[in-house]
Amino acid sequence: DAILFEDKTDRKGKFLLEDIEPNFYYLVVEHEEQGFSRVKLNPRKTRNRDLILRLELSNVDSMVQCYLFANQNPTNFDPALAVEGLEATTKAEQVTLTWKDIRQANSYRLFENGVEISIQKKNRLEKDVTPGKNNCYTVQAIGDFGLTGQISGEVCASAPTKAPRDITIEIWKNILSLKWSPVNGAKSFIIKRDGEKVGSEMEPAFIDADLEFDKEYYYTIVAVNDLDQESKSSIEVKGKTREFVSPPILSSMKDDEKVVLIWNEVDAAKTYQVSRDGEFVSSVKTTSFSDPMPPGKTYCYQVTSMDQYEVDSEPSNRHCTKVPIKEPSGVIAGGDVQSIHVNWDSVSGAVYYKIYEKVNDDSLKLIEKVKSTQHTVRNLEYEDEKCYFISGIDQDGEEGEHSVAVCAKVKDGPHFSIDKMNLIEASGNGAVDYREKGRLQFAVHNDGESPAHDVTFSVNALVPDQNLVIGEKTTIDTLEPGKIKYADIEIQALLNIASGDHDLELTANSLEKVSLDVPYPFLVKTKEVIPPKLIMADFSISNDFGTHYIPKNEIVKVIVRIQNVGEGLTESISVNVLESKDYLMPKFNGHITHSGLNPGEYVDIEFPVSSRKDQFWPVLELIDYLDNKVIQTLDLALMKHYRSPEELMVQSIGTDEVVPYPDSQGDIDVDLGMPIAKKNQNAMAITMSIENYDDSNYPPLQFADWDGIIMRQYFQNAFGLSDFQLLPSKPWQMEGGPTLNDLQNTFDPHQGDLRKRIISAERYSGIEEMDVFLYYRGYGEWVNGKPLLIPKDAKPTREVTKYPLEELVQNLSTLSVLGNIRTITVFLDVTYLNLEHSTEIIWDFPDLTEKICILSATSNGETSQVYPKKKHSLFTYALLGGFSGNADDGDQVIELGELAEYVYRFVPENTSEIPNSIRQNPILTGMDLKRTILDLRK
Repeated sequence: DAILFEDKTDRKGKFLLEDIEPNFYYLVVEHEEQGFSRVKLNPRKTRNRDLILRLELSNVDSMVQCYLFANQNPTNFDPALAVEGLEATTKAEQVTLTWKDIRQANSYRLFENGVEISIQKKNRLEKDVTPGKNNCYTVQAIGDFGLTGQISGEVCASAPTKAPRDITIEIWKNILSLKWSPVNGAKSFIIKRDGEKVGSEMEPAFIDADLEFDKEYYYTIVAVNDLDQESKSSIEVKGKTREFVSPPILSSMKDDEKVVLIWNEVDAAKTYQVSRDGEFVSSVKTTSFSDPMPPGKTYCYQVTSMDQYEVDSEPSNRHCTKVPIKEPSGVIAGGDVQSIHVNWDSVSGAVYYKIYEKVNDDSLKLIEKVKSTQHTVRNLEYEDEKCYFISGIDQDGEEGEHSVAVCAKVKDGPHFSIDKMNLIEASGNGAVDYREKGRLQFAVHNDGESPAHDVTFSVNALVPDQNLVIGEKTTIDTLEPGKIKYADIEIQALLNIASGDHDLELTANSLEKVSLDVPYPFLVKTKEVIPPKLIMADFSISNDFGTHYIPKNEIVKVIVRIQNVGEGLTESISVNVLESKDYLMPKFNGHITHSGLNPGEYVDIEFPVSSRKDQFWPVLELIDYLDNKVIQTLDLALMKHYRSPEELMVQSIGTDEVVPYPDSQGDIDVDLGMPIAKKNQNAMAITMSIENYDDSNYPPLQFADWDGIIMRQYFQNAFGLSDFQLLPSKPWQMEGGPTLNDLQNTFDPHQGDLRKRIISAERYSGIEEMDVFLYYRGYGEWVNGKPLLIPKDAKPTREVTKYPLEELVQNLSTLSVLGNIRTITVFLDVTYLNLEHSTEIIWDFPDLTEKICILSATSNGETSQVYPKKKHSLFTYALLGGFSGNADDGDQVIELGELAEYVYRFVPENTSEIPNSIRQNPILTGMDLKRTILDLRK
């Protein structure tokens, strides 16, 4: 701090310092009010220049800045304090740092990995470190007035570990085991034997195996840290292996009582150690050993030689042997029912036994493996003779010697015979009457030598009758030889049984698969019930005024006389009055039941009715206790006179059909002149008619409902069809006519009701050939040149709610491929609402199969018309007239050609009787004119 030059001013504070040699100086500037500032001036090695400094005092202390004689900007560090020559040297667990000393430095600040670790005056530092970790160091010099130099460049170093020490060696045969103290910072160790690397270990231990016996070896160990730096080698240590002691060669001698082991003598052995299945057994000095073990189990042995240091040699070879089991003794055999029992004495050491059957002198067949000392050979043929051998199997699965052979014979089997059969029934008339239960009793004799078990008896009819019910099978648990037991089987005749003889047979079968030589045949008689016959004998009308007619929209009482005109009684009567939109039945559910009627007896039933229509036809179902159903139709009209209840008539027994008011209804001849034909099982009919449509835009189609009702009655009476042969089966089904869904669900050729009925008839009733009839009466429309049928729920503006006639015909064509369909005949009675749309249209049915014929009410451009005089459509009236016999050529068989010819003639001739009538000509599509439509022969 000696002042070399000084100057003062009280003016602008501008100084000119001349002739200042480049050297280390401090320039100090002071002001009484503005404070103090210090600047260090440093020379350059060459090219020093004048300095022009502009300094400003701000009355704020600031750090000392440094300037070079280069007229450049100042620095906040002192270039004179730059540290140079920083070096690092290492030794085990230590790093030494050195650098050049700086004359102007007061001290040095040291950093390790960026963290300050020391401030010192010396230019050297020795520091203990963790081996294997790399550390980086920097140094900063500190001068006067807080000046510091820049931090030095970085130097990095890592220290190795110390050399391993405290090495010990343990000796085992030709194995040397080395251990040493842990070494700080060591991640692994390199082991060298006789100067060559022999191993690398993570822990301070090493086993050197498979060395030569009786030889010296020298070892050194080097520690390796995490940075793979090796320490100095340890001191060299010496180890010597033992002298070699060889293992014995082990074998055994055969013995029936114990295990006898033998082996060779080993020179260096003092004793021998015997082990069994890995467990020590004994120490012996001889070269043999006897082990009294139980027979049948294998034991494995090893022997080691023990030397003078009591160290075992390697184990001998593993030798396994056993005491063998003996052959079974005391074997005996005895015959039984379809079986032979074999017994023998227990064999020591045997866990199970094998039973062999002698096939011939040279071969045996294994038949069973058992754990017990007895076995029964089952399912043998009666009177078989068999011979057997027994052998024992020890727990190792090894088979011993076979026993001597033993032989036995199976007993003879059972045999059944039926000594007699009795029918036990309540009436005592030797027959099963209708609704009578009886019992068939059979005396069964076992005349064989063996018992029979679970002997099951069943009775079967040679010609099954669904009204003769034969009971379930019966079983005799055990039928001993020479014994007789009774087998009872129930039998029952149902209500609809017919009188006659029934051929039956008894079969039997036992658990042993023994049966009767032949089924036992016998005969059972049955007696049938005398059936009733319900008819509507008469009916009357009563109203509140005491008169006998039906006013419009008023409720009257209908009294119907139901009479049994058959020769048998009925135990109950059920009457169903079917609902209809044509009339109302207030406060009446349509169902009436009554107790039974004897032959000739009657009962009068009554129900309320009210109608807006001039004529209507309530339908009654009469059902007797045999479930026989009769359909009766009342022909009622408004303001028409009927009998009083007191005037009701009674019919005689045997009456077939009654027309209560024939005179007043004789004007509709086809309704009353309906022929009655014999039952026909080989036909089915579909009747569909629509008079009133859901949408009021469609006007009622006059007489359509009555057309459908009478056509259904013709199918029942003239065609001889039962309800189950009709679609729909009941008149109230498809009430008011078919909807679109009804048409689709009926005629779907794959899943439709018609297909299901046809298949069921073949499958469950055995009907191999069937004629199908379809009658359709309703409205139709022409759309885009094609005819559509209008279902009951159709919408006038929506074509998709209507059913194309082409689709109906195509579905029938697809159905016709069924083998049991013989013919399909369609009667198509369609009234077209937009007849003008069919003008000059050339349309025909799609190609038909030979089975299908269609008789249509009209040709193209025409429509079906009603026949008011006869209360039917003109076409339907002509059809019914043809059915009633007008189309018959005299042989009482109406063929399709005859029917078509009659309708062709009748319809055009009678259009003149219809007011405002137009042309109407029926047409037949199809070629099979000879097919039979109706057979009226009795």
